[in-house]
Amino acid sequence: MNNRGFGMNEFFLFIAIMCLSLLVTMVMYNKTINGLFGGSKEVTYSDIENEMMSSARNYTDNYYYKVLEDGDNDYVTISVLEEEGILDKIMDPKNSKESCTGYVNFYKEDGHTSYVPYLRCGTNYQTNGYKAKYDVR
Repeated sequence: MNNRGFGMNEFFLFIAIMCLSLLVTMVMYNKTINGLFGGSKEVTYSDIENEMMSSARNYTDNYYYKVLEDGDNDYVTISVLEEEGILDKIMDPKNSKESCTGYVNFYKEDGHTSYVPYLRCGTNYQTNGYKAKYDVR
């Protein structure tokens, strides 16, 4: 029987178990935090359309050539938003080598401005109601 307590081997084994436990805890914590706060969220076409609307709102507030009045109806293309530095180049989430095109229709009724995005990403996605004639520079 050993009355001297832990030996050196037991001490190193204890330290190794504590380090391993700490490592597992850190990995689990990191995965939980990323899961809760969307650490690696996949971009959807809906996300892109929302970003287009936000960028068009910025465009009409800061770059549009006239004040919007009731009854006004106009379009701004993705390429114009990109040229103005309001929107980054949009790539197709399903094919990262293919860029997307589109436009945002904005109109004012009863004092409220509405924004409707129309997105086209190759053959993978096209917003219902998309018309190519508005998707020109």
